[in-house]
Amino acid sequence: LDTAFGQPVFENCIAAAELRKWMEEHPAAEHLALIDACRNDYPPLTAKGATANSCFPVNPAGPAPRTAATLHSTLPGAVAYQVAGRPYTFFGEAVLEALRGSAAAGDTQLVFRELVDYVKPRVNLLLREVGATAIEQSVRPRIDGDDGLVVTELPPGSGAEAAAAVPPPPPAAA
Repeated sequence: LDTAFGQPVFENCIAAAELRKWMEEHPAAEHLALIDACRNDYPPLTAKGATANSCFPVNPAGPAPRTAATLHSTLPGAVAYQVAGRPYTFFGEAVLEALRGSAAAGDTQLVFRELVDYVKPRVNLLLREVGATAIEQSVRPRIDGDDGLVVTELPPGSGAEAAAAVPPPPPAAA
């Protein structure tokens, strides 16, 4: 929505609560959303009335999902942090570290709870590493259904190959 990149495209914005509602009603067995964004109210968006319901298709009939999980990088009304020159937000970096760490350790599964337990403290450690001592960033999980949700699973014995297959960060924009 930054006007430095041109006219904001309000129709591409979604409400996290409505995304969550859509996930909880869609009949796919499992849903996982990693929400890495500031969650401040944006008056032009509010005035326009764009919502997730205007973005998502109507759900087909079917049973409720077995699991719907979200991991938010912030609380409503809060900011998600990133430092200029670094390719990822702190949340994004922590998520990728968790995925790489699981693969490098030879684990065959990364369960949602393990992802949460790694990412929550790591985001604030990354903030401290760049000298941001007066700010905190909340990371909030929510899971409805099977709390053993597997985020990723590797075939046994493929840990090293999978860790090597994770792409490196893109070069920083000039």
